[in-house]
Amino acid sequence: MIYLFSFLLMALIGVIALIVNTFLKCRLSEEKIVASVILASVVLFFSGLVFGFKSISVQLVSSIDFSFSLQLNGFSLPFMLIAVVVPAAVLWTAHKEIKQNKTLFYIFYLLAYASLISVFISYNLILLFIFWEAAVLSLFFIIAFWGDQKTRKGASIKFLVFTQLSSLTLLAVFILFFSYTGSFNLGVIQQLSALIPIGIQYIILSLLLVTVLIKMPLFPLHAWLPDAYTSAPTSGTILLSSLLSKMGGFALIIFGFEMIPSAMSGAQPFLIAIGLLTVIYISIVATAQRDLKRLFSYSSMIYMALIFIGISSLTTFGVDGAVLLIVSHSFIIALLFILSAELYDRTGTYDMSKMGGLASKMPVLSFFFVFSVLAVMGVPGLSNFVGELLVFLGAYSVLPISLIGLIGVIISTNYYLKAIKSTLFGQIRATFSKLGDVSRLDTLQLLLLSAFVVLAGVLPGLILSLVGATI
Repeated sequence: MIYLFSFLLMALIGVIALIVNTFLKCRLSEEKIVASVILASVVLFFSGLVFGFKSISVQLVSSIDFSFSLQLNGFSLPFMLIAVVVPAAVLWTAHKEIKQNKTLFYIFYLLAYASLISVFISYNLILLFIFWEAAVLSLFFIIAFWGDQKTRKGASIKFLVFTQLSSLTLLAVFILFFSYTGSFNLGVIQQLSALIPIGIQYIILSLLLVTVLIKMPLFPLHAWLPDAYTSAPTSGTILLSSLLSKMGGFALIIFGFEMIPSAMSGAQPFLIAIGLLTVIYISIVATAQRDLKRLFSYSSMIYMALIFIGISSLTTFGVDGAVLLIVSHSFIIALLFILSAELYDRTGTYDMSKMGGLASKMPVLSFFFVFSVLAVMGVPGLSNFVGELLVFLGAYSVLPISLIGLIGVIISTNYYLKAIKSTLFGQIRATFSKLGDVSRLDTLQLLLLSAFVVLAGVLPGLILSLVGATI
């Protein structure tokens, strides 16, 4: 049995090792310390899938039912999978781009890593909120200190303002749950949530929606996303898009779908309408983007909206599809942002109109770029296809007009194909005639992420088998 606390312990050991390494002026590199910690966590996770996980619960303040309680709920494992594996795959990107204050960066990286994992396994709402805030603040500092020098200040402040609002509304949700169930324990609340008056459930849902619409994010509370995603260093952008945004989906599943399904059912047409509006609106906005990183930033919102629609359908098909898309999108968007960074490193621009013809100089990078675009477009055999299919099946069964969301998916196909054409094909500029392809380690990183995309596409049942696993 693998103790869930061991993931926190590993990160704590890593932080202490980084600090000691700095003060004692040891020669061990920061990357080796962090890589060792994260690799150990990956081994622990997959060992836990085989041998099982062991919970821990220690009462801290009995008067307010505050306990240090880590335990799997029915949806923890798919979220743990992405929270453990994606940062491991992205570490190579951080190694290449972070050159200053590396110790401090990796401390925040490990804090974000541990906090994101812990959000998905916390069984006490106070504890969950603490880790939720720790993840947000760690990523705020990563944007503010290591983001683009021209835009990071404004982007980080906007990110903090929006995410703190989402945290306050989530705290209000937890207080209401405690007021009507007498507990912050997730299991107790799930058992007693049906006793909460329906009027209070609608208030909880309203507050929860503010949290979810900001965190995922969705229209109209998405204003922080473009600046934060484009200003952050690539490794930070991936943590934001692959993991932080999934905290919103997790909150909607756990505190909406599982605890107040009656309120969600009553508001279902409105919820699905929010998702559909986001899909259509963002697909149009993304079409106008020339900046490759900004394009991927906007386009990621479409899949967040599909996840939102799937959960809001309250059907088995829809929720299963949402879970598949959560896992799938995490790996695909990581691929896309890594590839955009590789293109920027070689061309000095994210502007697609200033690229062109790069396939002749970078065949390996071009292969993975086309592969990633095909994956995000939902080509059968790759991970997005089954998730999208199940989401639309679930949504159609409760609200047939949901198929209008396919228009946004079709529009997204157009700008993804345009991105391929603009960057990889056509006449190559003379200044790019001596560009080199990705290195072997870059290729290994891309292969690792691509393997998960293929595996989830060919065997989606493996991902869905993780749903429902508890201790």
